[in-house]
Amino acid sequence: MTDGGRWDRLAADLTAAGLDATIDAKTYQESYRGRVVRGVSRSITIQVPGKGLVTVSDKYWVKNLDVWLGWTVCAEDAEGITLGRPSWASKKRSETVTAVREALAKLAACTAGLR
Repeated sequence: MTDGGRWDRLAADLTAAGLDATIDAKTYQESYRGRVVRGVSRSITIQVPGKGLVTVSDKYWVKNLDVWLGWTVCAEDAEGITLGRPSWASKKRSETVTAVREALAKLAACTAGLR
């Protein structure tokens, strides 16, 4: 399975849930344990004007970057301060969609003064 296909399916699920999901893809090149690694970094950022943003990103095992752990979801207010903790890595798209909805709720509560 390619990373792009995995991200496309997640974006489709987020769109079906009524959320505006666009995949950001950027190529990279880095040195890892003496070898050059090239790839594409993907993420989804949902911006809420005047309130902040919710970001979905990949999580990989620290000891072996070939092992994908799942997606993590993080909410930041308009000042760039992380709200709560990022979600645990999940390989299930339905859990990730739920985590995005919860992060958006945190964002709404924060801007309502309930931080």
